[in-house]
Amino acid sequence: MNKKIMSILAKRDAAVLERDQASSAKKEALARPDPRCFYSFLPLLALAAREEALQQRDKALTERDKALIEKDDAFAALQHHVKSLNFALSEEKCCEGDDDWYCNDVGLIFDERRTMQVLVCTCTDSLHISVTNGGNGGWQSSCCTATLSQHPLPQVPNKRHSRVGGKKMSGNVFSRLLSLAEMI
Repeated sequence: MNKKIMSILAKRDAAVLERDQASSAKKEALARPDPRCFYSFLPLLALAAREEALQQRDKALTERDKALIEKDDAFAALQHHVKSLNFALSEEKCCEGDDDWYCNDVGLIFDERRTMQVLVCTCTDSLHISVTNGGNGGWQSSCCTATLSQHPLPQVPNKRHSRVGGKKMSGNVFSRLLSLAEMI
């Protein structure tokens, strides 16, 4: 296996050396044109035209890139300006009006652990809520499924924004359970 790799590397090195020799011979021939022959100057003219075309292309590409960068910067500045205007407008709307609602404690959220009554499950006599209502649907606690309640599940005291274990029921299922409870 190593012999194959070594032979491939040797062939590659030989090809690179041959290419370098050919390019240096070509450069020497182009550097010393024959002054008696007009055709000996044609490769030099072609190379000069090619170099000029490449320089023009590079210049056009850099101009295009600069224009794209300027466009992106202008767009970002405009977005920043629009965001700052929207922020200022929303700020002015908040400041307008009376502050009566602030003084009367309207719109404040109270801790529901202080205001909610302790409920006992009628099946197991444990301090859990069997089925509770929460908006369109309801919460069915993990202790039982026999009775219904209209109170939200209590919060877990050591975790913010979390409730006692149970599963969320869809609005249709919960309304059917409520209608069955009313029939009983």
